[in-house]
Amino acid sequence: MRTLKIESNGNIFIDGSLVDLSNIDNKTEFFYSLLTLDVEFSEDITLHDLIHFFYESREVIKNILSEEYEVIRALVTTTNLPRDYKLLKIYKSFRVEKEDKDCEFMYLLPEIELIPSNQDDDGVKTLSSIPIVIDENIQLKYNDITIESKTKINLLDVMVCLFEELAIVLKEGKLLF
Repeated sequence: MRTLKIESNGNIFIDGSLVDLSNIDNKTEFFYSLLTLDVEFSEDITLHDLIHFFYESREVIKNILSEEYEVIRALVTTTNLPRDYKLLKIYKSFRVEKEDKDCEFMYLLPEIELIPSNQDDDGVKTLSSIPIVIDENIQLKYNDITIESKTKINLLDVMVCLFEELAIVLKEGKLLF
């Protein structure tokens, strides 16, 4: 599977090769082509770095998701956290929904979790400077069966987490005090 690596300095790599965005004529089309690539982050990437990465994909975000880039960028850059947080985790979870008594559907959905820091951890108080990590571990618990596995996060998953899930957390005041 092809991999997109996003670094804190704005560099992006596809399968280990540096991509020069200044040489790409149609950036919107280019970002559409990246949506299904597995994503990796450099160890020092922050939410600010990731929001900056998505600047060139504003039209993609507008066409696919319910939030606009500028709304989320403004929230991220101006929001002070009510307490210190250690990181923002992006992961996937299983959901099982019953359509009727004989029909069940299983979904694998991208989600976020803001991890508060404890007394021994260094934390941050501004949303833009919070570190981001991808957790590939996944656990399915259903009808007394537990399956532990790993999954990949693609660029579309990251977009959903930042431009829908994070928006809900911020707008509905779901940050832990």
